[in-house]
Amino acid sequence: MAHVFISYHKDSSRAYARQLADHLIARGFDVWIDDRIDFGSEWERAIFEDGLDRAAAVVVIMTKGAWESRWVRREREYAEFKRLPIIPLRAEDYIFPPYLATQFVDVRGWVLPPDTFLDALEEVGVTRRADRGADVAKAVQVAQGSAPTIERIPVVTPTSTPPVSSPPPIVSQRRSRSLLPFGAALLVIVIVAALLLPSLLPNPDEVASTPTLTLTNTNAVIVDAATATATHTASPEPTIAPSDTEPPNPETEVWLDVTRTADAWTPRPTGTFTATNTATATRDATQTYERLRQNRDATLTAQAPTPNGGGRAEIVFVSNRDGDYDLYVTHLDGTNVRQLTDESGVDDYPAWSPDGEQITFAAYRVDNWEIYLMDASGENQRQLTINQADDYAPAWLTQDRRLGFTSNRDGDDEIYTVGVDGTNLQQLTFDNALNSSAQWSPDGRRILYLSDDGIAIMNADGTGAYQLTMEGSLDYSATWSPDGQQILFTRGFFADAEIYVMRADGTALQNLTDREGEDYQAAWSPDGSHIVFSSDRDGDRDLYSMNADGSNVRQITNTDGDDIAPDWRP
Repeated sequence: MAHVFISYHKDSSRAYARQLADHLIARGFDVWIDDRIDFGSEWERAIFEDGLDRAAAVVVIMTKGAWESRWVRREREYAEFKRLPIIPLRAEDYIFPPYLATQFVDVRGWVLPPDTFLDALEEVGVTRRADRGADVAKAVQVAQGSAPTIERIPVVTPTSTPPVSSPPPIVSQRRSRSLLPFGAALLVIVIVAALLLPSLLPNPDEVASTPTLTLTNTNAVIVDAATATATHTASPEPTIAPSDTEPPNPETEVWLDVTRTADAWTPRPTGTFTATNTATATRDATQTYERLRQNRDATLTAQAPTPNGGGRAEIVFVSNRDGDYDLYVTHLDGTNVRQLTDESGVDDYPAWSPDGEQITFAAYRVDNWEIYLMDASGENQRQLTINQADDYAPAWLTQDRRLGFTSNRDGDDEIYTVGVDGTNLQQLTFDNALNSSAQWSPDGRRILYLSDDGIAIMNADGTGAYQLTMEGSLDYSATWSPDGQQILFTRGFFADAEIYVMRADGTALQNLTDREGEDYQAAWSPDGSHIVFSSDRDGDRDLYSMNADGSNVRQITNTDGDDIAPDWRP
């Protein structure tokens, strides 16, 4: 029968791990825990072959000592390699950096987990008996002929069931990879580059006599700067220098690209148009070209067709394709992927500004989460919050140049706001509950957020809070539709995570994905007609889009890493 494997740190949580194992066994689960393995046996082989290879899920008890433990790290990495579901338990204030952006069960105070945790074990495939489960560890640990004495700490039975904590995005499980193939590939690349580089470098004379060209030439003209009129129209399939004309004179002529931006789903431009720019006479071709390029960009911005979903057809997202969790941007068709951040640690929770010119995000780069802001290009990164607490899940206020975020600086998760310059910090929620992941409504009057009891709404000043979904529903990643009439969110996790939509009053609930597997972390397109989300339907987590009613699913990314937490650029 498929069992639960418990990973823990011997010094900081051994007693609790045994009590957790006994609790699960009493509730009908088979449990594998190594606190009673015979020291004379092949310990490592028992852990990996008997414990993890036959497990249906892994429970990790998070303590500071466990994070620093070599054995806990090896168990987690092997479980991730085997793609086993990992359910973290937060036993202390410390949270493993990779799990800060995932779901975890709050058992601080050494309380036993709630019934929703037991249900989650069943949902991911752990067998549950009608009677008692079994301790399936290989042998009873014997030390000098007697079983060890295990110090037991008091188990606190909560008066109310502690919720499954849900900081919004689920950071994916990393796979162990050998460095050998990458080294061999790098050597081949270096050799090929050395052979081809001389032929690829431009002729110095040509570089000196031709303006720098950075635009795609689909329909180009040569503009004579002295007469400010077109002297030649290129053929339908032009090159940098059309075959029936001489290269342009760098002192009087420049190239003008008039390619029209295509629909995001169309692999080739749907048409072209002729620009009406008038060049200013000058003998500086570079300056003339730059002016024409700026005019062209302004014209294209005004006349280009609207991509599917509105906005600029770009998605910012989180990926571990390079080993760390960094921020990337891709076109809606999966092309032109660009890496925006490249720091050690975890970068997560990206969100576009209302004008699409900036991105806010949270980063775990030293010992805690902080809020950052950067330009859409990834440049000009700056840290907005600086303290010892965890600040994460930033969101833009609709009407003001301010950001909302979640922080535990007062002891538990509460909602705060701060100016984009890092000043004027304000706290919105004040209670003993966990309040997180705030999203401001399009009109700026209401705030959608996660509470202990599910998805809730309150006024923008923090008053008038009420629940939309109930405790135990495992709802998270909630966000407003662009018109403020609907709410998109994820319910459940791992193999049972589904994307739902409901009216802003909590009625008309609809499952948009309704399939076996993980579909979660959804975001609206700027016009509300499409939804982008992360899914494991091809084996690992990639980005997909669908119509707002759940139809017409299309894959956007397809990599060996996990692509998660998407947000659509306005």
